[in-house]
Amino acid sequence: MIFGLLAQADIDWGPIRTIIGIILGLIFLKSFLQSLLSRKRAPSAPRPDPRPTPQLRSGRTDLPAPFRLKDAYVIDGDTLARGEWRIRIFGMDAPESDQPQGPAATEAMRQLVCGKTLHILPKDIDIYGRLVARVLCGSIDVGKAMVDSGHAVATSDYTRAYTSNERAARRGRKGLWQKGKIADPRAWREETK
Repeated sequence: MIFGLLAQADIDWGPIRTIIGIILGLIFLKSFLQSLLSRKRAPSAPRPDPRPTPQLRSGRTDLPAPFRLKDAYVIDGDTLARGEWRIRIFGMDAPESDQPQGPAATEAMRQLVCGKTLHILPKDIDIYGRLVARVLCGSIDVGKAMVDSGHAVATSDYTRAYTSNERAARRGRKGLWQKGKIADPRAWREETK
C-alpha cells in the first residue's frame, strides 16, 4: 500500500536511489573492512616492564599466583614461613623478635594466624628473597589487623594503606602504643647490623 502511494507521487527517485545506494555501499564496505582487519590483526605483544624483574630464590623471575597457605609458622610480627616460603607482610612493620616489644608483636601475629588457612596475594620480592605479600585470613587483612591492634606500624615506603589505621591505634593507645610508642623496627635493624 505504501509502495503504491509512493509510486503515484510525483517524485524524482533518481537522486534518492543514488544516495541510498551510496549509504548502503558504505555500510557494506565498513563491515567488510572490519571483518578483514579483525582476521589479519596479530595479537599485540605485551609491553615490556621497564622495572627489573625480581629473582626468586628458585631462579624464577615471576611472582607466583595468589595461593593458600595452611599452618603458617610465625617468625615474628611481620614474617611468616611455611616450607620454602618466607612471607613478609606488605604495608606494615613490626618490632623484631629480639626488640623489647618484639615478643608481644610475635604473639599478636600468632593469635591472628595460627591454625588458619591464609590467602597469600604476592606483591614483590624483598632484598632478602622473601615474598612480600598481602595476607588475608578469611576476610581479615592481617597487615591492617596488626596495625589496628597496635602491634605494628604502617610502612610508607611502598604504600600508605595503613597510615590512618596507625594514627587511630596510636590515639587509642592500643597494643604497644600503651607504653607511649612502638620502638622503630627499621632503626633497630640498622643498629644491630
